[in-house]
Amino acid sequence: MRILHKEKKDIFYKLVYWLFWVCFFVMMTCIFLARNAQDFPFLRIEVLVMLGGIFYILTRKSIPQFPLFLFITSLLVRFIVIFLIKTEPVSDFKLLFDSAQMLAAGDYSFNDYVYYQMWPYQIGFLMWEAFFLKIWNSVWVLKIVNCFLSAGINLLIYLLSKELLKEEKCARFVSVVYMILPFSMLHVTVLTNSHASGFFLFLGVYIIMCSKKFRLSATRWIIAAICIAIGNLLRPDGLILLVSIGVWTIFLVLKADKAKQIKKILLRMVLFFVTYFLLINAITGLVRITGIGPNGLGNENPLWKFVVGTNYESNGSYSKKDDDYVQGLRKNTNYTYEEIEIPMIKERVVQKKKMLCLIDKKIGFFWWGDALHWSFSGEEIKNYPEIIENMVGINKSIWCTILCLMGIGIVKWYTLAKERDEALLIPFIVFASFSVYLLIEVQPRYLYLVQIAAFVMAAGGVDYLWEKFKERLHGE
Repeated sequence: MRILHKEKKDIFYKLVYWLFWVCFFVMMTCIFLARNAQDFPFLRIEVLVMLGGIFYILTRKSIPQFPLFLFITSLLVRFIVIFLIKTEPVSDFKLLFDSAQMLAAGDYSFNDYVYYQMWPYQIGFLMWEAFFLKIWNSVWVLKIVNCFLSAGINLLIYLLSKELLKEEKCARFVSVVYMILPFSMLHVTVLTNSHASGFFLFLGVYIIMCSKKFRLSATRWIIAAICIAIGNLLRPDGLILLVSIGVWTIFLVLKADKAKQIKKILLRMVLFFVTYFLLINAITGLVRITGIGPNGLGNENPLWKFVVGTNYESNGSYSKKDDDYVQGLRKNTNYTYEEIEIPMIKERVVQKKKMLCLIDKKIGFFWWGDALHWSFSGEEIKNYPEIIENMVGINKSIWCTILCLMGIGIVKWYTLAKERDEALLIPFIVFASFSVYLLIEVQPRYLYLVQIAAFVMAAGGVDYLWEKFKERLHGE
């Protein structure tokens, strides 16, 4: 009976595993079908030559202490960027910066703003900025911190790729390409919470999957939970990682042969999630008690992202019309956000044809949209249109190449994840991000988190092509 039960379980796991990769392939197909062929050619000769040159140099030249070299070079490149490009905070970034200056001065009156009453979770990042502004009250300190965080993310891409694939050349290649990707280079001029959140979230992922130091103890799960909790407090993208880790746990349980293994997996995950939620609640309580944020770090309008995410006219991005309508009705009636927004969402989602068209638009806008304009001031956009246009073109071409490598890498990751359970978490993060943004508001700059995982997966595509090349070379 036990043997029969095990056989059924193995068959079920293989079916679920196969089904996930079919869904992942469908996801990649949808992404490329949503691509504007004129804006995103598969082949751009100069970019391919540049990338080929980078790979050739990395395979031929030995670079001692490559991780240190990568971090320092990435940091220097980003330092040059922030000194050359004088981007001033605008929109939400200016509001957050001004509020952080108030908090650094001991002024909590920013809580009177509707922005923080609606989205008190933004106070987490506000506290982060205020901490550094307390040391040096200048926008420069925040941009310098961004440079360190972005260089740290660059290093994590290398470390994750190397550990998972056990292939130095491919890990070096994707990390160097990320270093020179215009979006990752130029976005350090923007005072966004993506840098800090992305660093802590993927530091947590690295500790879970790759830290040999904590491999045999429960300590790594506690530290990983702390890192991911901090990342989520800075930007709620951590919820995507929680979903991914939860699904990953289910896969681990399904694959486990013995009850002892299942117990061990579940105990570690309980330890992880308990640590995560204890820390989140502790910091939220502390924020309330100190008066920094009377409403804690929650979300008083969680449906808003779904309201704009289902707006056909705005392609699922921010809609001032929706904002004015909701705030106007709130001001003139006693309706709650839910009472106003639920009917709006229901009215939109029942229009199935429109929703299918909207999904296609959102995929195209999110995965292929241009977010580089955030990195430049209005004066720079006006004075250097050709340079910026060229940067946008290079960014599009490199990103298109990375997505192609990620698609090719499906074969590699399908095999790798059979042998190494931890290799499944990165594809889960990509797929969870894709699925979540089908429902909620999209902006091209929100791609920041998923790009990190995409570059790690692209290393699998490089590895697959490199193996095939060596087989051909050896065969000849």
